[in-house]
Amino acid sequence: MEETKVNKAEEVNRKYKSWTYTIRRSNRAKKLRLNITVKDGLVVVLPRGFNEKEIPAILESQANWITAGLAKVQITKALFRPTSINLPAIEETWNVTYLPTPGKQLAVQEEDFSLVVTGESEDPYKVSEALNSWMRQKAQEVLVPWVHRISEEHALPFNKVTIRRQKTRWGSCSSQKSLNLNQNLLFLPAPLVSYVMTHELAHTKHHNHSPAFWKYLNTLLPDSKRLQKETVGSYSQVPHWAW
Repeated sequence: MEETKVNKAEEVNRKYKSWTYTIRRSNRAKKLRLNITVKDGLVVVLPRGFNEKEIPAILESQANWITAGLAKVQITKALFRPTSINLPAIEETWNVTYLPTPGKQLAVQEEDFSLVVTGESEDPYKVSEALNSWMRQKAQEVLVPWVHRISEEHALPFNKVTIRRQKTRWGSCSSQKSLNLNQNLLFLPAPLVSYVMTHELAHTKHHNHSPAFWKYLNTLLPDSKRLQKETVGSYSQVPHWAW
């Protein structure tokens, strides 16, 4: 879509029925154009000289399209701008509040068990990025010492551990005994987190999924088959914004 260059001072907010919309006048626009975005909602782009009194009739003619588009925006905002973050792995729930400050980079600040998101927090995709950065730091603080404890408990040393945001696996172990752990493990119950870590550490002995690997893993965790099944089916516990 062609970018509309417009002076922000020329933007005007209006309301028609239950819709709030923004009027933008553009030197490049040749005719009225309706845009709906997650960040800005409904925007009416006007060419110079267009009579604003004609806008309500045009909006009315596009009522179905506008209603559907704004509904999708609300769904997206609900999915990507959480009001709370529940981390079962460590039994913590963080409330999230938003303090929009246009023109400033997003920042996430901790206050007790609350997160305050400042900056352009009306953009849910930027919010998602900021919260995922916070999640990575949180996972680093929690998961790294956790896997070290399990490593010492089972006498299974490893080279290093890296925290990542992965979509298809909870963890991995390289042939050099380097571990990768998914930061989204924090959304799982603690027993499943411990299972994933033990599973990956077992790969330092058997770098495959052979019968010998599963037999060895079962010596470490006698309930490993049930835990494996629960872990595979737990991706739905991760909220949309965290993927």
